[in-house]
Amino acid sequence: MHAIMPESVSNRLGEALGLLLYGLLGGKRKRAEAALARSFPDWDKQRVRQTTRSVFVGNGRFFAEVLRLHGRPRRSPLDLIDYRPEDMERFRAIMAQGHGALVLTAHVHNYIYLAAWAARFYPMTVVAKPIRPPALNDYILKVWGELGITVLPHAGTYRKILRAVQGDDVIGFVMDQNAVHKRGVFVSFFDRPACTNPGLAMLSAQSGAPVVPVFLVRDRGRYRVRIHEAIPPPPDRELDTLQDYTQRYTQVIEQEVREQPESWIWMHNRWRTAPRPGDRITRTDGSCYRHE
Repeated sequence: MHAIMPESVSNRLGEALGLLLYGLLGGKRKRAEAALARSFPDWDKQRVRQTTRSVFVGNGRFFAEVLRLHGRPRRSPLDLIDYRPEDMERFRAIMAQGHGALVLTAHVHNYIYLAAWAARFYPMTVVAKPIRPPALNDYILKVWGELGITVLPHAGTYRKILRAVQGDDVIGFVMDQNAVHKRGVFVSFFDRPACTNPGLAMLSAQSGAPVVPVFLVRDRGRYRVRIHEAIPPPPDRELDTLQDYTQRYTQVIEQEVREQPESWIWMHNRWRTAPRPGDRITRTDGSCYRHE
């Protein structure tokens, strides 16, 4: 039923769902407001509230879009995604080097649409942490599977991921969630230490595959794929080097989120893991310091 609805009706239903969740989930609403206020200290309270509201509305629209895609509408919404041909030519040149590609992305707008769109061109594997609630995570895994996308968790699958990229697959990393202390390094995200898994940098260094930041953004009411310049592999596998490259990746994500703040999952506690005394923390300007 959802698939045969006009897209405008589907979007309005999704937005209504987002407004309902905005009203019901007071704890997550307050967390999002607090994170936005701290990340954009020059904003007034009204702008923080309006952006938080837009975050929930966007998440509701996201659910509606995924349902619509899963329902196999007569015209796929993926057909309406814009991209620049020169960006695709640049990406094809990267793939022609024979090292595969590591795609960096984030929970910005509809990341499932992005993966499904990319799977039209190349074998696609997505590496992502499970999301909550588990029922929603199971549903998203089912949708991804039906779209021909392999999904692997961050933990315990490094060898599988390495084999995939060495086999010229495209590996997508959703790299904007909190990591536990023993598995992460501390980089700056909105001027705050954020524990982040350095596995993407390690894979790039070991495989020789560059990291290509790719995001799906809204442009005048439509989705458009934005492909950034590739980031070359780290020159070595030293932990400090991997941390510095993880900072570079995180900085690209921050730039995207700053451009469209309403697109990101501010209700996620990105800064939950706190640094301990002696932890190395990088800054966006390339410098670093030790936490006291």
